Amino acid sequence: MLADTTTLANFTAAHLNFPLVVIDRSLPISDVDVVVLDNVDSAYRLTTHLVEHGSQWIAALCGEMRTPGPERRAGNEKEKALRAHGLAPLAEQVKYVQPLSPS
Repeated sequence: MLADTTTLANFTAAHLNFPLVVIDRSLPISDVDVVVLDNVDSAYRLTTHLVEHGSQWIAALCGEMRTPGPERRAGNEKEKALRAHGLAPLAEQVKYVQPLSPS
């Protein structure tokens, strides 16, 4: 990930000889196309799909508990989908884990 603003300023479509699309990350520069995943809606839809196809015990691994935003809300959406289908979500079915550090 590019953290230094000098490097980030040089990382734009204007400085490249090809189109650039960043997937599942947002960058604070305007001339780069970005495709961001909707983890919250995806968690609900995936859980619903699994329940409708017979699964009853569905676990989720989510970003760290202290992580704000969509990573954390995805676990809540899984629970919401289970309740919508008459299943009781269990605390042990959602685990919050730290991301692996790059080696």
